[in-house]
Amino acid sequence: MFCTNWKLQVNLKKTKVVIFNKAGRLFKDVNFLFGSENIEITSSYCYLGLTLSSSGSFSLAKKQLSQKARKAVFSLKPLLRSSLSPKALLRIYNACIKSILLYGCEVWGKDYMNDNCPIEIIQNRFCKNVLGVHRSSSNSACRAELGIFPVDLDVSVRIVKYWLRLRQLNYSSHPLQVDALLSQQYLPENSRRK
Repeated sequence: MFCTNWKLQVNLKKTKVVIFNKAGRLFKDVNFLFGSENIEITSSYCYLGLTLSSSGSFSLAKKQLSQKARKAVFSLKPLLRSSLSPKALLRIYNACIKSILLYGCEVWGKDYMNDNCPIEIIQNRFCKNVLGVHRSSSNSACRAELGIFPVDLDVSVRIVKYWLRLRQLNYSSHPLQVDALLSQQYLPENSRRK
């Protein structure tokens, strides 16, 4: 056994199994064992700060990231009422809040993004707070006034940069093999690589 050979101890309280399927169902009739101990099967698991859902959707991850960012915005409320310039506030936003919002976006970014996405909502609210305008003000007008772009553009740029890094890797690397498998899954039958 790998863990025994390398003298690793598995913490079964933190070890979970997620069975990925389109419906996101839990399979109660399946058991996973480590030695003689049962491993819990769950519908989601937080791995490296990003919640993975059994359905393959990242909506829960985006919701949790937006909640973390909302807490960060709340902690910055006194700064929003200070005499700092909008430029200074945007630098603080990029360092403290946007980094939370975009965490792992190279992975979850394929999910649909729009002005109603929890990630985009945080940025729009922050922009309106910086400008001191009503919350029903136009999102695009507020972003334009501050000279920033929608978060989905940042997500797209990061995805492309990540994809370009993947293309420079040796084919035997795991990220590139996973990318190849996923590409095969989403291509039409007649255009799949042989």
